[in-house]
Amino acid sequence: VFLYPSFSKMMREADSVISAVCSNNLIIALLFSSIATVIIGFLIARKGLRQIHDFTRRMKTINTQSLHERINPNDWPKELKTLGTTFNDMLARIQSSFEKLNQFSSDVAHELRTPVNNLMLSTEIALSKEYAIEEYQNILASHLEEQQHLSKLIKNLLFLARSDNQQETLVKQKLSAHEEIEKIVS
Repeated sequence: VFLYPSFSKMMREADSVISAVCSNNLIIALLFSSIATVIIGFLIARKGLRQIHDFTRRMKTINTQSLHERINPNDWPKELKTLGTTFNDMLARIQSSFEKLNQFSSDVAHELRTPVNNLMLSTEIALSKEYAIEEYQNILASHLEEQQHLSKLIKNLLFLARSDNQQETLVKQKLSAHEEIEKIVS
């Protein structure tokens, strides 16, 4: 279309038969080369975007059980390698956080189980037979001690949760290691 005015001028000046054959051949060649350029461009773009489609598919399959798997950006174009490496680093951080959360949950369950089991056991023993009032008072004192332990544990867990979310500021104090060791020994 852009070359048509030049072709019509060429056709007027030269022999009309040769001009017509040459212009038809030139138009056909231009058409084929344009189509070939579009097809080759499409194939190159498709190949370049294949890594992004693979990356997207891989991201959709990630769950808590597959956090340890990584993508391999070595065969990717250099423009996308940084994206793949950064994604792998992010997965490593998420996996580490998830493992810490699982360990923390396990530790919390263990810490809560011990005082609750102590309370249940002493209550079952107290209910199994009759005791004197002083013995019941001792059992209730033991229960109170376990309940205070549970309360302190819950308070510490809330403190940890709030400090992780920067809702609570830490107050730093100097401790005497000697005094703390004496408390533990006693």
